[in-house]
Amino acid sequence: MLRDWGVFTYQRRRGAAALLKDPIALFSSEWLADTFDLDVVVLIRHPAAFVASLKTRNWRHSFQSFLDQPLLMRDFLNPLEEEIRYFATGGRDIVDESAALWKVLYTAIERFQEKRPDWNFVQLEDLSRNTLPAFRKLYDDLGLEWGEKVESFVRSTSDRSNLVVDRDAGSVRRNSAAHSWSWKKQLTPDEIERVKTITAPLWTRFYRDEDWGE
Repeated sequence: MLRDWGVFTYQRRRGAAALLKDPIALFSSEWLADTFDLDVVVLIRHPAAFVASLKTRNWRHSFQSFLDQPLLMRDFLNPLEEEIRYFATGGRDIVDESAALWKVLYTAIERFQEKRPDWNFVQLEDLSRNTLPAFRKLYDDLGLEWGEKVESFVRSTSDRSNLVVDRDAGSVRRNSAAHSWSWKKQLTPDEIERVKTITAPLWTRFYRDEDWGE
């Protein structure tokens, strides 16, 4: 706690912006934004890439946690209740489960795109392919100061010399250009087709058919 207090105090004095990063906090993002006057960035990721990431690390999710929140089910997930109950029983294939989780999360994102057009909705693939211009635009949109130190950090953490896939979930260094499409090697053709089927038609709201191509 003393260490964190020291870090926060130093960063506050230098005018740094705090970053809250939590995928499950997505459902609370409107409350967080309105209560604390936050700038919101919603990072959009290809469903197959999302599934491959969870499969690689064997990260499972309890769908029962959704059912245990009646207000969440009422306000966001009521149309998906039958599907959520199916996966809440457990014992499901991790690829199918992860695809269903993407569908649950992006049902909320689709709603936010309509209700909160002032938020920043950014595709991970855009950040990966056009790293410096895309990050600089994001900084401008958020009113953050872009400088040599920031640019150097973005370059070093996205450079082609970095690993494409790092087993260390805490690492922020990637070969960004290659990493965004690494799911094509991590998933079998059958698994990719299953992801595409489970997430349809919602994925068409965010991606084109050619984004599933060879």
